[in-house]
Amino acid sequence: MKKLLLLLSVVIAGCGGGGSPTDSATTIITQSASASQMAAANTVVLTAEQIACSVTPRVYGEVTYPNSYNGNFPIPNANSRLPASVIRSMALLDATPLGNGPIKSSANSACNNEHTYALNLWRETLSRLQLTGANRVVIYGWAGYEDLTKSTWTLNKSSFIPTVDSDLKFIVDEAKKRNMEVFYSQQFDYTDLKGNSLDPNTITKEDFKKTLDAYHVFIVNQAKFSQSIGIAGIEIDWAYPVISKIHTRQPCYDPVYRTMWLNEMYLIIDDIKSVYSGKLTIGAVETAIDSKIAAKVDAIAITPHFGPMFLTAEENKNLNVNFLKNKYKEEIKNAYTDISNQLNGAPVNLPVIWNVQVQSKYDYYVTSWTESVFCVVFGGNSCVQKTYITDFSVQAIGYESMLEAINEQTYFKNNTVNIDAGYWLTDDLTPNLNSPHPGFPNLHQSVRNKPAEAIVKYWFGRG
Repeated sequence: MKKLLLLLSVVIAGCGGGGSPTDSATTIITQSASASQMAAANTVVLTAEQIACSVTPRVYGEVTYPNSYNGNFPIPNANSRLPASVIRSMALLDATPLGNGPIKSSANSACNNEHTYALNLWRETLSRLQLTGANRVVIYGWAGYEDLTKSTWTLNKSSFIPTVDSDLKFIVDEAKKRNMEVFYSQQFDYTDLKGNSLDPNTITKEDFKKTLDAYHVFIVNQAKFSQSIGIAGIEIDWAYPVISKIHTRQPCYDPVYRTMWLNEMYLIIDDIKSVYSGKLTIGAVETAIDSKIAAKVDAIAITPHFGPMFLTAEENKNLNVNFLKNKYKEEIKNAYTDISNQLNGAPVNLPVIWNVQVQSKYDYYVTSWTESVFCVVFGGNSCVQKTYITDFSVQAIGYESMLEAINEQTYFKNNTVNIDAGYWLTDDLTPNLNSPHPGFPNLHQSVRNKPAEAIVKYWFGRG
């Protein structure tokens, strides 16, 4: 009976009225309890379904994993804290607990209501984010094309990420209970509902214009809803897919596409401001900006590293904080030069949101980011993620190096450090290879339950 009561004592945060995981003033019993127990004061009765779909709260250090996951290098210690003026931000995993995916596979087999489980996961994950010291949460919305064969394109909300309005409101409300504001960033798929797809690297001007028009309508409507539920900030451009033709540092850069993009962004900003009073940012993944946009937004987001070959394979063999920090400092300098050039040589005075991410795989800095929420077919391998080497030390060194570089750089005004897509929705660290859609939290940029979480938590601390 003691074991049962312990289990039920952690469910109140997942099935009650928003209490914290450590609440203990309420007695929780099952429907099979006696009448006198049910009549007792401060008693909440849970159904079998609520119990089965509950999420047991854990704290950093409680989740075990194979020793081999620690990797090849010594785990560094965090050496500083962010200034009090810098916002601490964590982004939720850009995937949903709903549907037949890697998150759902972690549920108790007796849980027959995936929506109850999803709400409990979001609630518990937000509580964990609060413990890292975060005072902002970033949510990624997802959309998809309706029909690419039509002359006019539209985007629809996708079930891949919590884009059901009631679920998005639930997450915002729960974050506010934990004294965290919410920012919103948009992604969309370049495949439509019928399976037709676009290549963002070879997209024609005509198709790019139709995409911009569709996005314009969609993001303004999203801003209107964001206003109604109290979202504090919106990224006006999309985080995915990356349209390389608009970015000056990309080999396929085309100034015509950049002009099309900027002209649409002017209009989008004005239309968003007519329905939304929160903060506006720009800079998803890589930045296309000019002085006109810089005057209209509140901050610019920069991702210090995303592409391949940040290091050579030989350099990666001797990975350490000081070496990698200097590489990041050079990348930050290059980013400043690029943005200043886009502003016709003017200084970059916009506050900066640093979107930082480091995956926990051995060759991350050589081969760069890889999909880790689902399997990818590559080179005849039906799930290439199974061939990667998990290395938590690479991630820990990466986050420590990047945070030190950001803290020490003098080019930009530091406004926010955001751990990008930085928190998996469950406590799992090993992939569920028996699931038809296994996820790979062991490889993902998520810091949850990894050595990097302790590093980020220290940097996010105060005092």
